[in-house]
Amino acid sequence: MQEAERKENAYQRRKFRHKAYYSLDRNDGIEHDTFYQALTPQDICEQQELMEQISIAISQLSEKQARRIHAYYFHGMSYAEIAEREGVHRSQIMRSVNKALANKAVILKNYR
Repeated sequence: MQEAERKENAYQRRKFRHKAYYSLDRNDGIEHDTFYQALTPQDICEQQELMEQISIAISQLSEKQARRIHAYYFHGMSYAEIAEREGVHRSQIMRSVNKALANKAVILKNYR
């Protein structure tokens, strides 16, 4: 009983400190619906088309640039992590990724 009371008091103090006098934690999904809107069929189709265009653009880059773009954007690796893995300096990775993005923009512009 005392532990539950302590936890409730701690929760009330956190709410007061962070000026959170309300809670969306009702376990009825309201917070999920607030933050995540369902996609329409048109949105899904547009996303698929965009992903196809991006895949085509990435496939037209050099192998090294495609690998670095994939590691940076899809795996969330930092420039330093990629550089360490490839045994090169961080600035080379940064230049390569930036150049790949510029090349990809040109490819996507020509594709449309």
